Amino acid sequence: MSGAARIRVIGIGSPFGADRIGWEVAEALRERLAPDPIGVERGNAAGVQIELADRPGVELLHLMDQAREVILVDAILVPGARRARVRWVERAELEACSSSHSSHGLGVAEALALGEVLARLPPRLAVLGIEVDPDADAPAGTVAAGVEMILGALSPRIEAERPQPLVNA
Repeated sequence: MSGAARIRVIGIGSPFGADRIGWEVAEALRERLAPDPIGVERGNAAGVQIELADRPGVELLHLMDQAREVILVDAILVPGARRARVRWVERAELEACSSSHSSHGLGVAEALALGEVLARLPPRLAVLGIEVDPDADAPAGTVAAGVEMILGALSPRIEAERPQPLVNA
């Protein structure tokens, strides 16, 4: 990871089934931003750096280092979910999660809680969760919906739709 990006989007997942959805959204966002003529450099368009993380655990804190704003994109595995749901995850919901519900070992919620205790979280941090059935492919349009929500959050013209940070500066 070179230099400090203003905004970092981190797709979290694994190579297995529905847990790939965070990666797929991040990869689609990278493709969408690539034609941007402003500041394109190794996936960094207009100050947005995109990373993929394979079940990062505590390594998530390192991936967020030096970014002013981070958006995490991760699957929320819901057995039997009939449709995918793309949504901003509230802080209270993260606090209620435990690693027993995560395929990432030390889950995202625990890594963020540790980061808060260690004062290693970025000034703005949001989590985009994508509810999917772990035994099924995400329905068509789910990845595009995730990309659109992130683009909306990054747009300075749509400040009202920007998710509230989990931790304020």
